[in-house]
Amino acid sequence: MTARILLKARPTPAQLADRLSPPLPEGLELYLDATDIAGDGWLEQILERCRARQVPDGFAWVVEGPLRSLDGEFFDLARKAAADREVLRRIVACAERLGARAVVIHCIAPTREPAALTRGNRERALVAAGETLDYYVDLCLSRGLVPTIENLPAVARMRESAFVYSLIGMAAEDLLHYAGRLSGLRLTCDTSHAQLYLNAAAADPEALAPELAAVARFVADPHAAGSLGDYLQRLGGLLYEGHVSNAAGLLGEGLPYDEGVADLDAAVARMLPVAEYLVTEPLEPDPNRAESMREVARRMAAVRQALTKGAVG
Repeated sequence: MTARILLKARPTPAQLADRLSPPLPEGLELYLDATDIAGDGWLEQILERCRARQVPDGFAWVVEGPLRSLDGEFFDLARKAAADREVLRRIVACAERLGARAVVIHCIAPTREPAALTRGNRERALVAAGETLDYYVDLCLSRGLVPTIENLPAVARMRESAFVYSLIGMAAEDLLHYAGRLSGLRLTCDTSHAQLYLNAAAADPEALAPELAAVARFVADPHAAGSLGDYLQRLGGLLYEGHVSNAAGLLGEGLPYDEGVADLDAAVARMLPVAEYLVTEPLEPDPNRAESMREVARRMAAVRQALTKGAVG
């Protein structure tokens, strides 16, 4: 078995029309922004838009939760907020009604303050986030959905050019910490996020601006993964999904397939036999046109075809 290749979209008419036009992908990961799940009638509107597009039987759907919560703050596993639990209820309800197989949320405890990046705060956030994740896992499993958590980059731009750090969720060990404690929880690895974390861990803090130096010191760990391949190997069979794009430096997130420092052919080849889905994740200049996404899909399909031929041969 090898992973299926999915495009990414928000549930807007323009993006759905673009992603579900020929050549039709094998599936779609639906990113739900906080504005998509707010107000009256939000769920029926999403379902109506998705069902208006004809897809074949077996078409794969995954639902991804937002970076912002329903109270306007960043979604935060560690703050134990009612707004964040309501986000979880809504994205799981959408996934269930849509017939999705899995849900993905970010393993995040965000802060804008470099001074907050301490080992003590990290340990407290690891513990605090466990309660929300336990609720999330139970919610998904009770509805037949696979719950997954996604890793974070060293600096999260949050789809709005923000400058946000997370106390948890960058290292492979953080994802494994929860997967080892919560039965049924699986992992989503974003290759761009992982590479940005690795770049930060390898950087010289003295050569960086103060706000970047703080995060480089925070993630420095002699026992951490030393490469993207090592990062993926540590996740092992718990990997359920990959988000695939390239990265450069500490801020160059979501780059096209060949425009970064990550060896994506090798990463994709490692994920294909393990993961259920690989999702195209480059940031598009025009979000309504999936040109870079379709190129990433083409490149991943070529790797899959080569692996399949090798296995047959």
